[in-house]
Amino acid sequence: MLRIITVCYIVLIPGACFAQNIKGKVFDGISVAPIEYANIYFANTTIGATSNADGQFVLKVPELGRYTLMASFIGYKTFSVEIEILTKETFEVNIPLIPDVRQLPEIFVNADTSDWEENYRIFFDHFIGTTKASKSCAIKNKKALNFYFDPYDRTLYGHAREPLIIFNDYLGYKITYELISFKLEYKQSKLEYFGIPRFELMIPKSRNEENKWSKRRGEVYRGSIYHFFKSLYHDQLSGNEFKVQEFFRVPNQDRLPEELIRKKLDQFMKDRPKLTTSGNKTIIHTNDSLDYYLQERNKPKYLDSLGVDIINKNHVAIGDSLFYKGNLKITYLGAKESSDYPNLRRPPYREYQNTVMNILSSLKLYPNGYYDYSSTFVQGYWGWTGTVGNILPLDYEPKKQL
Repeated sequence: MLRIITVCYIVLIPGACFAQNIKGKVFDGISVAPIEYANIYFANTTIGATSNADGQFVLKVPELGRYTLMASFIGYKTFSVEIEILTKETFEVNIPLIPDVRQLPEIFVNADTSDWEENYRIFFDHFIGTTKASKSCAIKNKKALNFYFDPYDRTLYGHAREPLIIFNDYLGYKITYELISFKLEYKQSKLEYFGIPRFELMIPKSRNEENKWSKRRGEVYRGSIYHFFKSLYHDQLSGNEFKVQEFFRVPNQDRLPEELIRKKLDQFMKDRPKLTTSGNKTIIHTNDSLDYYLQERNKPKYLDSLGVDIINKNHVAIGDSLFYKGNLKITYLGAKESSDYPNLRRPPYREYQNTVMNILSSLKLYPNGYYDYSSTFVQGYWGWTGTVGNILPLDYEPKKQL
């Protein structure tokens, strides 16, 4: 079943204690009875707690910034609220949980079971990913997934009847992921999925494994989108090896107009190439005009063009508000593309990690790297590395860098 997320807006009341904590109480939204053993946590972090017999809990805030506070308990709708923590004070939150009436979404009543294995493979590659870290992941309860393929729209839908339990042996995390929606549109080459991850640190079997996880986490973090937004907030783009430039796609002036190309191709395609034989040879008589317009069609409609370099935070932001709208080319100069990257050039021509970020609307910057993903769209390297199998919790703290 698709879990309904109850989204509320609450007022955080500062307490007297000077600390970075959130405390509160979880209770039944109808009977007002306290709920024991409810899970309270910050989404996309390793920070969580369990309510006691009185429904009370305390959460430690890892860093000032913005977080998604979650609360869940069997038989209740998941509670979710966005909160900004910008002062080092203790806050009190009361969380009412509403009983959940489970119902399977209509689209999955006739889920496609005959092609389940193939649909799961496609889902895994797009949701977990194809990076080195992703390939080490396993979804322990994968049979909780339902799929439906709409042949008319050529769209694959995915749904989970329960939170997915994912073990990432490459980075040392157990991820509990509440999948809200998954949609892969083949016609538009568009992927959308939304969900709520909760991270737990796995226990290393040896000191060697612990060191490997620590090293790999650092490698995944450096150059990531979280690393970028933290660097932008602290105005340390160049210091953290990010090169940022305005990016434009302009019409290719060397290409004929699309309408003319289509008209000419329709005209010359009627006169198909003719085949003749001479002895043991087959001779193809081509139409030079047809070949010309086919070549024109294969030319890119748009060409990439770079604008000014974004060196300082104040070029794109006023205070903590990012006002820039449009495309930015973001290059991480601290590492080359991974050897697993699908767009990799043949050695020795590996490039630095390049991403094009389309900023759709203004957004606020936070010290912990939180960003509103609905306000951005990425293509390139982050589009490949931003899958569930390759992400780190928001509270991850690198040892030496931001």
